[in-house]
Amino acid sequence: MLSFSVAIPAPYMTCEEYARFTGMTYRTVKDWAAQGKIITAPKVNKGDTPMVNVIAMMEKASRETNQLLGNAS
Repeated sequence: MLSFSVAIPAPYMTCEEYARFTGMTYRTVKDWAAQGKIITAPKVNKGDTPMVNVIAMMEKASRETNQLLGNAS
């Protein structure tokens, strides 16, 4: 198990907020979300703002790190 702590400002962020938080461009965030590389919450209504699931992205990064380090569980 990795021993670190990451503070996130919110469990969900708009693509604009996520781009600022990660340092990625807005266009890259939108493209990666469309490709499934960035996990977004399901939209309930057609006009809803896409929201990045930050908790799921942190978990994904943690699992990938564990695999790279040979600590897969």
